Amino acid sequence: MTRGQSMDRTASGASGPERRGRLRGPRILQRERKRRGWSQARLCQELRKAAASQGYELPGDASLACMVSRWENGHCEPDILYRSLLCQVYGKTEEELGFTDADRAGGDKAWLSMTDFCRELEVPYSTAYKWSSFGSESGRFPPCRRLPNGKIRIRRQDFNEWLDGLPTL
Repeated sequence: MTRGQSMDRTASGASGPERRGRLRGPRILQRERKRRGWSQARLCQELRKAAASQGYELPGDASLACMVSRWENGHCEPDILYRSLLCQVYGKTEEELGFTDADRAGGDKAWLSMTDFCRELEVPYSTAYKWSSFGSESGRFPPCRRLPNGKIRIRRQDFNEWLDGLPTL
């Protein structure tokens, strides 16, 4: 590849629609930031303002800037808290920012990721992770599996049974 040519997004490992679908959100996030003429540092300031208005405290400047860069480059996706903050900052819905797609819509998925779990219960990831540390024996978290990569998966059936077993007010 010569200088000045851009690398085709599909030539970097993944191919086809799954690669394009995965990059949709990051492209939109970066486009929205640049459309406003903001640097990543300015976006971090705006995220802090939005978080403060909701009573949240965000990590340090370097960590937040790293997260923004990773979201925009497609290395990871923002969790439910950051999605809501990005929606507030940009004045857009999750769909408009590319966060929801067919495989995350979720009601019929056999296994839930922690992100799916948080989205359905509308709790921050940190809260769900804390609940998971108590273990399923305590009743504070549904039975789950930890994958070799360290990620947690919850069977939909176990999740529904756990929800049905929670006390009602």
